[in-house]
Amino acid sequence: AEIDYSLLKIITIGSVIASFFGVWVLANIHPDWHQILMSVYLLFIALISLLRFEFKKPATKFRLYMTGLIAGFYNGMAALGGIFVASMLTSSRYPIKNVRATMVVYFFIIEVAFFTGAYINNLVSKEVVYTSFLMCIPMLFGIFLGAKLFTSLPEKTLKQMVLFTLLLLSLAGLVKTLL
Repeated sequence: AEIDYSLLKIITIGSVIASFFGVWVLANIHPDWHQILMSVYLLFIALISLLRFEFKKPATKFRLYMTGLIAGFYNGMAALGGIFVASMLTSSRYPIKNVRATMVVYFFIIEVAFFTGAYINNLVSKEVVYTSFLMCIPMLFGIFLGAKLFTSLPEKTLKQMVLFTLLLLSLAGLVKTLL
């Protein structure tokens, strides 16, 4: 099986716990500070990935738990925790097929935690639910397109495309907020 269940368990525990804190921050932080935090986070992820940062030693349980905690926090803030997990795992030399398969299950679990936290913090309304269902259409298109690109493009090319897009989005977010 391509899913690494022991890895999934370690990162998910921290993510679920920290996701509730991230949602609480989302519910209570000023929107400009939220935008700055998210933009700096994406910029950091894009830069360490573009610079091809790699850990010299294999991932320890502590590093994986910390990865889960940080990812859970940012997942609670903006549903962007998976980017950190993927970046940390690829920097730790996990095979991309295992990372991809494990992340699919991780996303399902962590989004349940996010919506639970959002409900507890009164961030879920009918409008949010309807918009979420409506957004499933472009999401499914994106999944289809991503799967096609994943199988047809070299891994290096696909990764660079994603990282440059993240870099541009983070810089646009910072410029928009700071100006």
